[in-house]
Amino acid sequence: MELKKWKKNAEIEKFFETLMDEPFRNLIKNRFYNLEPLTRSGALKPSLDMIDKKDRLIVKAELPGINIDDVKISILDGVLNIKGETKEEKNIEKDEYYYSEITKGTYERSVRLPHKVKESKIKATYTDGILEVELPKAEESKPKEIKVKVENENK
Repeated sequence: MELKKWKKNAEIEKFFETLMDEPFRNLIKNRFYNLEPLTRSGALKPSLDMIDKKDRLIVKAELPGINIDDVKISILDGVLNIKGETKEEKNIEKDEYYYSEITKGTYERSVRLPHKVKESKIKATYTDGILEVELPKAEESKPKEIKVKVENENK
């Protein structure tokens, strides 16, 4: 008999599949429980919003408890990568805790950008645990209006 590693997300997914009917199951899964908190590398996967403005993309990422100096943002081949890390507090011993629920470790999220961007013009801000990356679209990605003259053949 082969031993298989337990996969938390797969087990929870199976639970929802067997317990609830389709509409209710999807509501619960999508609304109240993120079934993908980890990336394949084992890093925590922060939640993202991506907003398409006329001339730029805005990406917002939740990075609670991360010092901005520990955040790295990069772009390679049209993929935005956000990586950060939270560290254990050094002056607190494990036996002093009543609860220890705050997740510590590496956060990482990669997302393919839907448009080419001006990499030299990218700006980022970090406020209240939310990283906001502003990515100006490259000229060839911006929508262009082209006027087309329509001829009336009925004349």
